[in-house]
Amino acid sequence: MAANKRSAWGRSVGSAVARELHQLGKKVKELTLRLEREAKARKLDAQLAAVAKKGREQLTREIRALREQGRKQNLLREGNPMRRNSQK
Repeated sequence: MAANKRSAWGRSVGSAVARELHQLGKKVKELTLRLEREAKARKLDAQLAAVAKKGREQLTREIRALREQGRKQNLLREGNPMRRNSQK
């Protein structure tokens, strides 16, 4: 009879171990998915930051060019402002 008790106890321990292994496997899958999602999100954030930086640089170049164009037009339209001040 002692052998029967041991085998019954061994099966319950074995099933508990199997249950715990299954739970750990599920947890590993969850953590792997979360890690993959976070990595993808970081990659998208980096891409977005790069595109935003490129856009800011382009906008800065365009603003600089427009300012320079405006200065040239003002000088042509109004004449040289230094000469006007000296004539007064």
